[in-house]
Amino acid sequence: GVGRFSRYHNSDNAEFAMIIADRYQCQGLGTELLRRLIEIARAENVRQLEAYMLPSNVAMRKICERLGFQRQPVTNDDELVYLLDLQQLSPHSYS
Repeated sequence: GVGRFSRYHNSDNAEFAMIIADRYQCQGLGTELLRRLIEIARAENVRQLEAYMLPSNVAMRKICERLGFQRQPVTNDDELVYLLDLQQLSPHSYS
């Protein structure tokens, strides 16, 4: 699996992305990887983490929702946007 977040230029916000190889999915790796990305983002003073995904990516949607991300309204049906406000997140509430 690979995960990363990229801070937007001149911003305290960042976008995260990750991928887990098919044969390792459904073992909790994605959840653990995202938890660690959240911890690192908090340590780096990121205010908000965003994720963009296809509506068919049900597993990623569930992970985001479980860890406190909120689905955002979008104008097209081709992607979903999830947002996590790290300033309102208490430490370890995403554990």
